[in-house]
Amino acid sequence: MESAVGRGSTFWAEFALTESPIERLEREIGEAPGSADRGASRKPSLVLYIEDNLPNLKLIERLLAHRPR
Repeated sequence: MESAVGRGSTFWAEFALTESPIERLEREIGEAPGSADRGASRKPSLVLYIEDNLPNLKLIERLLAHRPR
């Protein structure tokens, strides 16, 4: 965390890299349902977005709905 009076604060978190649920499913049962639709070269991404302003959250949800990856 970094914080400066009158300027605001910046928070960050670091997480260990783990196997995604899709990768685990593919490993356990072979090709996951719908994986042919995703394309071989594109892996799904995870976005962590923390927001305390509801209109901003709704905006991000709408933007991300157009980019399911």
